[in-house]
Amino acid sequence: MLLNVKMLKMIKHHIFLHLDKDNAIKSNSVTMHKLLAPVSYSLPAILIGSIVTSVITNQTTDLQVALGVLLRDSKLIVNKIHDYHVACSYDELQ
Repeated sequence: MLLNVKMLKMIKHHIFLHLDKDNAIKSNSVTMHKLLAPVSYSLPAILIGSIVTSVITNQTTDLQVALGVLLRDSKLIVNKIHDYHVACSYDELQ
């Protein structure tokens, strides 16, 4: 899994204000795609894949950035959910 995740190409200069399901799935690793396929890529499954991919690569995924953008009005909330790797940090939004 670690090799698949390292092969991901993260695009840091694009912030998606509208993130569809396909783009959210693309930022997960190939191994995560295989693991998530049986659960039909539900939103919770995509989020878990995003969190796992982010932790292993130490890079923010598109879904995490999109969630940070949606919650950017509250630095406290963004940083609190960043502690759980659900969204990017508030500083990454600047």
